[in-house]
Amino acid sequence: MKNNRFILIIVIFACLIIGSYYYFAKKDSSEKTNLDPTSELSQVMYKDLDNSYPSTPREVIGFYSRILMCYYNEEYTNDQFEILVEQARKLLDDELLDSNPIEKHVTNLTKEVEDYKSKKLTIISYTLDDSKDVVYFDYESDKCAGIKASYFMKRNSESFEKVYHQYFLRKDDNGRWKIYGFGAISMDDAQGKDE
Repeated sequence: MKNNRFILIIVIFACLIIGSYYYFAKKDSSEKTNLDPTSELSQVMYKDLDNSYPSTPREVIGFYSRILMCYYNEEYTNDQFEILVEQARKLLDDELLDSNPIEKHVTNLTKEVEDYKSKKLTIISYTLDDSKDVVYFDYESDKCAGIKASYFMKRNSESFEKVYHQYFLRKDDNGRWKIYGFGAISMDDAQGKDE
């Protein structure tokens, strides 16, 4: 009798372990398969930046802008949000990463995304300086570049606005352009007008 009970307990325990394994394995794979591989979110999340890094400042800011559009326009899980943040951080210069640790980055970004969504703001499109308008320069012993981007935004499906950003990039030791700094600029600055 005791042997039969012991065997029954072991069988039940083994079934629970195997069942739990299959449940969580299926849950993880279903989360990945529920995401359309052709969707923008999927393409941005799973771009292999280690082996296929953007080669120009314009391409870096283009991919960064695609990440921004995913942050503000797409629906995603917490895990997918973390992947987006990891992708964005691969585009940032080491000094910018050091001054913006991952926890701080996620906290600030989460608040910003929630603010955008509460105001029903979405990014409809973006434009970047033409390749010929990217400014290349040396700063100390570093190769740097400056590029402007404009983001066309929609608010509450009723009004539209355009915001402008200036990005500065620096080449790292591997020859990759990394975002060193950025910020909002006025339309006059974006268009290069003198005041």
